[in-house]
Amino acid sequence: MSRTCRTASSERYILSLLEEHVASLDLHFVSDDQIEATLVVLNAEVLAESELTALLDTLHHRLFADSEHRRIRARFMVMYGKFQGEYGAGGT
Repeated sequence: MSRTCRTASSERYILSLLEEHVASLDLHFVSDDQIEATLVVLNAEVLAESELTALLDTLHHRLFADSEHRRIRARFMVMYGKFQGEYGAGGT
């Protein structure tokens, strides 16, 4: 799992397995003890729906295991999709 972006109120991670990107995780810090998260599964063959509960528990523990963040509640919206690429727009 590697963080690709961080702001004052959000973070984005890419989850990989054997060098293949299998999911994207966006975290939005709503309050001191609440996070809204979006998990986009990129490969359903690698990450089946039956494995989601265990994965979400593992992610929560890994991200918020220290005593300062242990009380954080996370609500996950999970989607299955396909990675199309990275695109830019705007700028001068």
